[in-house]
Amino acid sequence: MSFEEDILNYLNKNLEKTRIKEILKYLEEKHGKINKVEFSRQIYYLIQENKIKLVENKKRSFISYFFSIENSWYLFSIIVITLSLISSILMSNKYILIKGIVVSPLLFFYPGYGIIESIYPKKEEWSELERGALSIGMSLAILPLLGLILNLLPIGLNVYSVSISIYIFTLAVLFIAKYRKYQYEKIRWVIKNES
Repeated sequence: MSFEEDILNYLNKNLEKTRIKEILKYLEEKHGKINKVEFSRQIYYLIQENKIKLVENKKRSFISYFFSIENSWYLFSIIVITLSLISSILMSNKYILIKGIVVSPLLFFYPGYGIIESIYPKKEEWSELERGALSIGMSLAILPLLGLILNLLPIGLNVYSVSISIYIFTLAVLFIAKYRKYQYEKIRWVIKNES
């Protein structure tokens, strides 16, 4: 049995629309390791022959995606940076070591993390370690720029202006990252049988 027949049989058994990743997993379970280039050619051929069709996955709205359990990273990030903001403003300088530890995610990780997640919404593009390193590097590059902008504004540089500007910037880039991930998830190709 060829890949074409296997793909069409799988689609006939699964009347729902199916993701390409699920078909690839099925074929690898059946045949072992699959050449992804050959698999892609076969999918392309089936689309050209009008045997299958790629359709947009419109199951979810942005609101349902926003509050989904699989994207709890965003809500967790908001909690962490909010606690960092509150502690940076309210915590006494007597506890400077604790304050530094609590505030460090807001300063040294999340601004860059939001930018990296916005630019590269696909998980496959970078490993978690690479994303973490890029996030720290990007955060260290952003902080002086925000400080420079604040210094030029009438509000000036103080604990409140720096903390709140970093917080607002981080919220904005995390929201953009969330929306970009939603767009990526929404347009993931879904295959349905045309026969």
